[in-house]
Amino acid sequence: MKISRVLMLLIVLGFSQAIFAASMQWQLPIELGATRDSVHDTLGPPKEIISAEAVREKYPEVAKTLGGTHNELFYSSGIVARFHNKKLYGITINSHGDYSGWIDYQGKIINGITLADMYDDTLKKLGEPSKVEDEPITESKDNLNKPVVFPAIRSCYWRTDEYTIQIDFLRQAQSRSKGVVSSLGSISAVLVYK
Repeated sequence: MKISRVLMLLIVLGFSQAIFAASMQWQLPIELGATRDSVHDTLGPPKEIISAEAVREKYPEVAKTLGGTHNELFYSSGIVARFHNKKLYGITINSHGDYSGWIDYQGKIINGITLADMYDDTLKKLGEPSKVEDEPITESKDNLNKPVVFPAIRSCYWRTDEYTIQIDFLRQAQSRSKGVVSSLGSISAVLVYK
């Protein structure tokens, strides 16, 4: 029996995707699909709730896509939870928060990734992303380590059967509030969603 090269490639790709999905170790304190009450039991009450209605008022151009969604900000955990019909469908972990009382997330996220990891560290822990999107660098490309307020971002995506992982990396150093500088290649945000 002879197997075509295309069929063999499809089998290998499917097998490697299954291994990738099976190798993901979830380390966040809350899980996608959890109820709103369950998230509150784990993280406590949110400090701030941003309703779909509030977003609709401020950004009417996105109103059609929101449905019954809203975000809850858990300042004491450094987690933004996105709910749709009272079910958790997205989690955002920003590398820093400028809100008064915001505490940056300190734990592991997936496969040992932390907000302190750099681009190369992350690839070692997750493997090559399935998709990469680079924002154009509008400032001088001569010195990417010179901090800018709004740096270009590289968004990398990994897909499992249950969720998508999106990690945004700085393509330039970033000047943040209070004189803090984030290095080129550092994580800006981690998003996990269904």
